[in-house]
Amino acid sequence: MSIELVLRMFKHSVLTITYNHESYIRQMLDSVFNQSVLPYEVIISDDASTDKTREIIFEYQSKFPGIIKTYHKKLNVGVFANVNSILDKSSGDIVHFIAGDDWIKPGMFERFNSAVVASKLNPLVDRFVLAPNTANYYEASGLEVIVKNDKRFTSAFNGLIRERFSNRCVGYS
Repeated sequence: MSIELVLRMFKHSVLTITYNHESYIRQMLDSVFNQSVLPYEVIISDDASTDKTREIIFEYQSKFPGIIKTYHKKLNVGVFANVNSILDKSSGDIVHFIAGDDWIKPGMFERFNSAVVASKLNPLVDRFVLAPNTANYYEASGLEVIVKNDKRFTSAFNGLIRERFSNRCVGYS
């Protein structure tokens, strides 16, 4: 089996929470669907948005039927309850958290696949956390600050608690 085929075999699940992200949700979804390796599933939980976030999600769901799965809260439950409500919904090999107002750079899923293969990890057996470098983008100034996440942890919680990597985007198995 070729390495290219192996790199495309991992199923990437994207978990997203939204609340009034009308101005950002298109950019986030476009960044996910413009990857060289497409996601296996995108699970979105909208926390009772009062803007057009829900309509935009439905628009993308019609473009990508069977890939985008949505959950819409009737009442706003807050960030933590919203995250907790979708944690067990994914069925992919590698899970990514991407907020509705964030986006990912091209090639991220492919780079995750390469890192898994290079580290001789098996998402079906091994439990691991891969924390990519993240960038904080400041729209007003155009400044992009890179947060390096060069430590390996067996637990996302341990990495976050020790402030060794940003909590903006983490892939784990």
